[in-house]
Amino acid sequence: MWTSTTQLKASYAGIEFLVGPLKGKSGRKLVENQIPYRAGSTFEDMSRIPYRCSFTAIFTGSSAVPDAQSLFDIINGDDLTPQNFRHPIWGDIIGILEAMDDDIDPANEDYVELTCSFVEDNGQFFTRQAENTDTLDSINSDLNDELSKYDDYTGSLP
Repeated sequence: MWTSTTQLKASYAGIEFLVGPLKGKSGRKLVENQIPYRAGSTFEDMSRIPYRCSFTAIFTGSSAVPDAQSLFDIINGDDLTPQNFRHPIWGDIIGILEAMDDDIDPANEDYVELTCSFVEDNGQFFTRQAENTDTLDSINSDLNDELSKYDDYTGSLP
């Protein structure tokens, strides 16, 4: 249980909660290039890396369990659409909660802690994995139709 008296307000996908400690990482991806037999090296900036952070979402009061359940459903649901994370210091960041650990005390129904990992959307999330199912179903159907022509084949193979 997070015991500090200092808690900050945050939200994800419109679900508000308090946060205990937040630990984040951001920066730039640099690549060092060295040439044999020459002193020194050069660096190339490969762009900004997505912001990642871990935090403890704290739900209190009579709505603690339903609110925590809503966040749980988002993390474990099939919709991988990046959502808005309102960071208490950095503001709005679009991304996905990628993992969660829970700490639930059955004796305290008005308090739930979820330790979450968040990663910023850098515009390259592959959120369309279900899009091609219609194409695959169509190919499967065509293949089954083609193979069914041979269901009654009684001849011998060459």
